[in-house]
Amino acid sequence: MILRDANINDVPAIARVHVDTWRTAYRGIIPDEHLENMSYKQREKTWHQVLSHPNNYFVYVVEDDFGQIVGFASGGLERTGDYLRNHRHRIPEYGYLQNQGIPIGSGSVESTIKQIGRRVKISGAQWNQDNVAQVLRHRCAYLNGYFYSSKYIYSMPN
Repeated sequence: MILRDANINDVPAIARVHVDTWRTAYRGIIPDEHLENMSYKQREKTWHQVLSHPNNYFVYVVEDDFGQIVGFASGGLERTGDYLRNHRHRIPEYGYLQNQGIPIGSGSVESTIKQIGRRVKISGAQWNQDNVAQVLRHRCAYLNGYFYSSKYIYSMPN
């Protein structure tokens, strides 16, 4: 996996990841109507605007071993001072989600990273550093239910 600065050519892939992950992660949390009304074209316009103003934002993309963008991170300054008030209806009720046992925040990510670290350091294991990215990709696909899907394309070493 590669983490790099995003560029304007990444807009369609970022839009796809953005819409697809929202539709998956927020199903049952945000009204289905809102999720279904999200479109790649709409997000492409937004991301084109963001990447056209690099002084106001930062955007990083994650590429898999095949050069496909599989994630992104972005941020920037809040410019109006009214964001929370204007978007309150779109912000999930985190206390409710926590009470339902739904993991939120960075703790889940940090825990996963620690678990992966422990698993790759098991007694007697011999790991080839060149294969770590492939092992992590397969593990992520398995945990997300994609490993046995026809949509998941993977290559086995020769």
